[in-house]
Amino acid sequence: MKKWRGIRVAGRLTGAFGLVALLVLVMIGFAVVNIIEQRRADQQITASAALRSDALRAKFRIADLNGWRTGYAFDTIRGVPDATADATGQRARFLATAAAFREDLDRLAADTLSPVQRQQLATAEDAFRRFMELDARIVSGYRSGVPARIAAANELVAGEELYWYETTATAVEQLAGEAQASVDASAAAARRTNYRALTMMIVVGIVCLLLALVLAVRATRTAAATARRKSMLAAIVEQSADATWALTLDGIITSWNSGAERIYGYTADEVIGRSVAMLLLPNRMGVLASVLARMAEGRQLHVDEAVRLRKDGSKVFVSTILWPLRNADGVIIGGAATERDITARKHREAEQRIADEQAARAARLESLGQLAGGVAHDFNNLLAVIVNCAEFVADETGDDVADDLARIRDAADRGRDLTGQLLLFAKRGRRPVGDRRPERHRHGRHQPAEQDHRTQHHAELPHLPRHRSGERQPWPPRPDPAQPRHQRPRRAARGGEPSTSKPASRDWRAARPSRCRRAATPS
Repeated sequence: MKKWRGIRVAGRLTGAFGLVALLVLVMIGFAVVNIIEQRRADQQITASAALRSDALRAKFRIADLNGWRTGYAFDTIRGVPDATADATGQRARFLATAAAFREDLDRLAADTLSPVQRQQLATAEDAFRRFMELDARIVSGYRSGVPARIAAANELVAGEELYWYETTATAVEQLAGEAQASVDASAAAARRTNYRALTMMIVVGIVCLLLALVLAVRATRTAAATARRKSMLAAIVEQSADATWALTLDGIITSWNSGAERIYGYTADEVIGRSVAMLLLPNRMGVLASVLARMAEGRQLHVDEAVRLRKDGSKVFVSTILWPLRNADGVIIGGAATERDITARKHREAEQRIADEQAARAARLESLGQLAGGVAHDFNNLLAVIVNCAEFVADETGDDVADDLARIRDAADRGRDLTGQLLLFAKRGRRPVGDRRPERHRHGRHQPAEQDHRTQHHAELPHLPRHRSGERQPWPPRPDPAQPRHQRPRRAARGGEPSTSKPASRDWRAARPSRCRRAATPS
């Protein structure tokens, strides 16, 4: 996920910077086009200016030409010697000006001309040609000396030659005007091109500036968000209750958060730069090399329960997750570990196990007590029948069976003691699991120490004494056969002295069946 997020951010930044670069290229293109058009406009202006200069020169030259032509004509009329000579006087200057004007026309023809300008130049050349042809006729008439021809030459000077002069001058003047218009048009085109290029450059520059500003704001926000996210993650790691620390491939600790300080008792200054072996038990040092080797291979380790050493030397139980750390190129440069203190949980689990064992033991004892109670009740009913019937038989039989009946009664009494203790055990077995008070505290009377010990530990059935008194009593003495039956001592009561009461009435035979049946009734 992080990799794709980085790719998206890089793609957006690349696209934005590419757009900026494209706009910069567009601006550079407009600048180049502007320079080219400006240069072309400058060339047009230069050419138009040269054309205008040549046209104006020709215009001024044709005016001089007309002046020299009029001058040598007046000299001829006034009779100036050699007025029509080609080498001297105003006639020579006229011819030189005509030659120069011809050069001006040739120079204009060599310039870049529009069709209109080319037509105007052709008109000027044709008019100048006709002008020079008339000049040859005029000078020929002047040189003839014939008044008629001189008069005809004067008419040509004042008439037709003046027309072709004006035609030539008009064409040259129009050509100069067109050249000036070309100069003005070229200058205007250059100004428009310059303005358009400048406008485009300003617009593109503003767009580039705005885009760069947007990119800067976005990059700043992205960097700020990244910084906030990293700061938040660092705060989460630093303030976590779990111990989080980083280490190199050699096992040297490079970072240590506050959770690690609380769990282990070491501050960051005390552990950074030291080996992680300081946290391990001495018998676990050999495992460190294999763990570092697996971390260098890029494997993640998870240990549910491990023992570490605190600063004070005490042990702490932790669950550990160790994973490798990579740089921007994907190379493993170290590892990081997160450890959670599970000591309290271990204590709770131990207490829960003890409570479960006690509950199971209490349940077993309760079941055993219920069983013992049922057996004791049934056994007590049987003993009641034996005791009562033995007493009845003893009352009506002779001395020869008295000893045997005494033994029966004694065994029945001991069986009754046994059933009483079974019933007592059954009552103790039904005690709630959480009630650990001794019997004497719960019943308000003192019980024997042996019974307290059995009650506290819920042990197996106690060792029952053979008699109530704790010792086996001797058999009762045989009665004297010569002694009358009614004077014989009765069997001693349970734990008491021999009875001297008179024997029962002889009508006991009728009552015995009911007494035996009553004794046989379950208690």
